[in-house]
Amino acid sequence: MVATPFKVIDISVWQGDIDFNAARDQSGIQGVMIRCGYGSADPSQVDKQFVNHIRAAIACNMLIGIYHYGYAENVQEAENEADFALSIIEPYKQYITLPVAYDIEDPTMNVGRDLVGQMAVAFANRIRAAGYRAMTYCNLNWATNYINMDWINNAGIDVWMAQYNSQCTYWGPYTMWQFTDAQPIGGYYAGVDCSWCYVAYA
Repeated sequence: MVATPFKVIDISVWQGDIDFNAARDQSGIQGVMIRCGYGSADPSQVDKQFVNHIRAAIACNMLIGIYHYGYAENVQEAENEADFALSIIEPYKQYITLPVAYDIEDPTMNVGRDLVGQMAVAFANRIRAAGYRAMTYCNLNWATNYINMDWINNAGIDVWMAQYNSQCTYWGPYTMWQFTDAQPIGGYYAGVDCSWCYVAYA
């Protein structure tokens, strides 16, 4: 079992190819959250690097989690987005040991604090029903102003909080903290998003 806390990067098509061996051996990265896609079912909305990223991470024995970028405006759309994410990641289920996260930050999701909280729960319930650990990703501004986090906390959903700071000042429980978007990693020319994970999920 991995010791906590440990570093986790998150990547999407925008990062291109990642040398996970170098990331682990040179930069101490032990896990990766890979974007599978965004929105609801549409082949064009599968992340174009998803398959390459997850296969490379599997080959390097990285701890693997998933995130799906949302822009739902109601509970039904959030459930549809979860179903789309599940359809993308199903072939790799046995390798996914970190959570499957709902990325809530798109302006279209600013539909009221309670409704956004309910949407996060709806997404998580679909993810849990499929046998994964569910998580909500947001930044401190969204947690403060645009999401009623009580919905998420009362449902026991893990929180992945983004705050680029020397410490996380979010007042509620969280299991991952994205602390920078400029983590240098071996084998990559630029910095990437990086988080501390405080739970040994694997």
